Amino acid sequence: MRITTNARATIFAFLTVLLLLAPGREAFGQVLEDLRLFGYFQGRFLYSNEEGVPEGPEQKAGFTLQQLNLMFAKDLGSDFSAFGNIELTNSFSTENTWGSLKLEEAWMRYNHSSAFNVKVGLQIPIFNNLNEIKNRTPLLPYVGRPSVYETAFSELLPISVFVPQQAFFQIYGALPILGARVDYAAYVGNQDAFITSAPVGSAIAGSDTTTAKLVGGRLGLRYKSLKAGVSGTIDHDNLSFLSLGEVNRRRLGADLSFTFKRFFFEGELIAVLYDPTELQQATLTLISLTTELLSNNLDKLFYYALVGYHVTDQWFVYAYHDYLEDKVLASFQGGYSVYSVGGGYKPIDPIVVKLQYIRARTNSDLLNYRGNHLFAAVSVLF
Repeated sequence: MRITTNARATIFAFLTVLLLLAPGREAFGQVLEDLRLFGYFQGRFLYSNEEGVPEGPEQKAGFTLQQLNLMFAKDLGSDFSAFGNIELTNSFSTENTWGSLKLEEAWMRYNHSSAFNVKVGLQIPIFNNLNEIKNRTPLLPYVGRPSVYETAFSELLPISVFVPQQAFFQIYGALPILGARVDYAAYVGNQDAFITSAPVGSAIAGSDTTTAKLVGGRLGLRYKSLKAGVSGTIDHDNLSFLSLGEVNRRRLGADLSFTFKRFFFEGELIAVLYDPTELQQATLTLISLTTELLSNNLDKLFYYALVGYHVTDQWFVYAYHDYLEDKVLASFQGGYSVYSVGGGYKPIDPIVVKLQYIRARTNSDLLNYRGNHLFAAVSVLF
């Protein structure tokens, strides 16, 4: 009997938890003495009313366990620690082929001081403000995240190209300067567009099939509640489906967040810029002349801004707008716009009850999409 990849991952996660909970011998107890097991989950109800959907129902409503993260952490010595993060999405079930299971993080950290840290292993790289915490649902006020951070949209929107998904070596820290703090980070990782999902020659599934690598980083400033920074990455995108092959790609980002009395604000800007060769640009231009679905410009743009207010220590409200533009796809040349309002209640610190309304639309003659989405959710930290 053949065991699928998802089934193997599920068995591994189950046996890991069983091993942690089972009584063991003295030596085994010493190994797990300082191991911390914790996590969080978010259950969600969603009602949607949509127009312009090419396929599927125009109205739908249902419950799902949107996300569950199981995390492990252990101090390995005075300067070393380890961390793991397993993520399950959309009421994960191998029996029913629902959702997904993913090893999100598994890294070792050397902490010399607040000014110098090194992480080695699978990790989410620092890029703008939200990338590192995009899956920390109890920390986020919203249920539906800004478009390029909402993994539920990954099959509908070109979101994976906007932010780096993985790094494997990163140095970072914070330097105090004149009462403020300067943050820095630099990292290297695989080119996610070239990671194979099946064995290719001697390259196993999950391997980068190129010799070039993703290089990126962030430089930021913190002063009291103010946090601002600029981010960037350099790598290649795989545009073989356009007969272009590897195309040079740069991501440029900027972020700003702060609190003022009971108000809070966060916002980001991301530009994805391509540098095709003359031959690649000529090929793209020729393709764009044969179809109205594509243009000869590969660049992309995203931004969002949120303003919120803490009514009390337990209640909060907010409104945000985000905008995504993909110039090469005619359906998104005019942009994909999201307007949202919402709020939440914290009965106790580990629990957040959330309510959110989203109005989304495209601004294209080729895709006239209109969507109204109502979310209710509860996030629990355990």
